[in-house]
Parts: sequence; C-alpha cells; structure tokens
Amino acid sequence: MTQLYLAGCEAGSNTTFCIGQGAKHLLVSYFFMKNRRSVVLAERKAANPDVSFIVDSGAFSLINEANKDADEVTDDVLEEYLEEYVKWLENVRGHVVAAVELDVDRRVGFGTIREWQQKYFEPLEEKGLPIIYVWHPERGLGEWEAMCKRHRYCGINAEIFASPLGETVMATARQYLVKVHGFAMTRQHVFGDMNLASCDS
Repeated sequence: MTQLYLAGCEAGSNTTFCIGQGAKHLLVSYFFMKNRRSVVLAERKAANPDVSFIVDSGAFSLINEANKDADEVTDDVLEEYLEEYVKWLENVRGHVVAAVELDVDRRVGFGTIREWQQKYFEPLEEKGLPIIYVWHPERGLGEWEAMCKRHRYCGINAEIFASPLGETVMATARQYLVKVHGFAMTRQHVFGDMNLASCDS
C-alpha cells in the first residue's frame, strides 16, 4: 500500500494537527527546518514513535525565495546549501525514514548532480539513511533504468503518471525491485493504480 506523506509539517502546530487527525506519515522541508534546532525532529519522533518522517531538500523553495528577492542562486550558493543540508541530515538520520536529494539538475546539469550524489548522498546511504533520487524525463528512459540499477529508492514528479511514460517507468522499477516515491501527488486513484512505495501531497 502506498504511504501518503503529508507535506507542510515543519511547524509544530501542523505536526500536532496532522497526527491528531490520524496521520502516520509526514514530510518536512529542510528549507523551513534549517533554522530550527536539529533535535526538533528527534523530539517529535520520540513523542510519536509510530509516525514516520521524510525530509525534502527544499530546493524549490530556496530558488523561489531567491527569485522573489532578485538574488542569484549560483552553483556555489547551491553547493553551500547542499553541504549544510547534508550536515543537518547527519544529525537527524536516526529519526527519519528517507531524505530527498537536492533536485536542481535543471539548474546545474546532470553531470554536477551525479557528482553531488556520489560525494554527498551515497555516503549517507552507506550510513543507513535511504535517499530518494529524482528522475526527470529529459534524462531519457536509459538513465531511468541506470538509476534503477544503482539506487534503491527513486522519485518521480506527478505529471509523469498522467503521461504514457508512467507505466513504462514503473515496469522498469518493478524489474529492479526499486521503491518509487511520487512527488506532489494528490489524486488517490493515480498513486493507487501505480503501486508507489510512497508519495507526498
């Protein structure tokens, strides 16, 4: 059964409300958590041991915020943010079930993303934190298969499932026994049909 992670649970009040409504799976964005004490997630997990958390990198929010302020998000700015994100994940990795890589290859190119995966995220996996690696269709189905060969957990944006690619990518994931996370999924019949491991709202 697909696990639906409710997004927007950075504030303690939102977490309390969602759990009070019976939610067992919550998603938080590092962008909105980065100025909080790293023990906040540990405290929430200790208080709610049956609730699981996934962390998103917050890359979309970082870039949107910079655009509002007319700031330039350079590769150096992104890598500095990435390094801070990875350090933060080191502190919370015992309290979350997975974290999403920094999904910015449309800004820096897949070559840089692959370097960052090897330098920052694969070492986190070796320490026991599952990482969700994000695929974009412009990379091609060959790269999707390559991702499924080298990673155990991959993520796809919602629009893929409304296209002819949806069943193709899921068939490849099943072939390699890869877990798939659907981003920004709100239509239950879509993620139900696709047999995703997890998705977020």
